[in-house]
Amino acid sequence: NPPEERKIQRLFRDGEVTRMIKRCNDFGAGGVSVAIGELADGLEINLDLVPKKYDGLDGTELAISESQERMAVVVAKEDADKFLAAADKENLMA
Repeated sequence: NPPEERKIQRLFRDGEVTRMIKRCNDFGAGGVSVAIGELADGLEINLDLVPKKYDGLDGTELAISESQERMAVVVAKEDADKFLAAADKENLMA
């Protein structure tokens, strides 16, 4: 999805945003299960809250749905609202 990828590129070129990011991974090559699994140990993932690329995906399909224009990002708790505001400014769902 080139338009979404471009928005992510603009977001990640913002120095204030990149300094907030502690870890980041896209949902390519294994989807949410791999992206999240590579970022932290021992997380619970509520698949009902993961935005769907396509309607009708079951839990397994959602867990492994690959998508380079979706990212998992780790920021400090105190930076969460600032990060979400920056993503909103680029019209990105976060």
